[in-house]
Amino acid sequence: MFKRLIIAITLVMLSACASLNKEDTGVNLNTMPPTASGSAVWIDMDTWTGIGGKAVRSLTRNKRYPSEPTQSSLIPEFDFAESSGDKYGSRVVGLLS
Repeated sequence: MFKRLIIAITLVMLSACASLNKEDTGVNLNTMPPTASGSAVWIDMDTWTGIGGKAVRSLTRNKRYPSEPTQSSLIPEFDFAESSGDKYGSRVVGLLS
């Protein structure tokens, strides 16, 4: 039973990776700075309010995701413990080097 679960999870992860189109991220990989700079280039946090449910798919299946966040802001560091109240979803995207 455990082996079947691991195999199923692995297949789902591999299929998700294979279906990712690098144009969907909105980041041009050819213009990224070298990774040896030693500092964060940017960390962006997007928040969508009015999201019901507890599963991640409640956010990802919402019609406003990913193009219309309620709030979007650059955060100075990745070490944070903020709450935006109830019924919200957040996504943190960044380029660390």
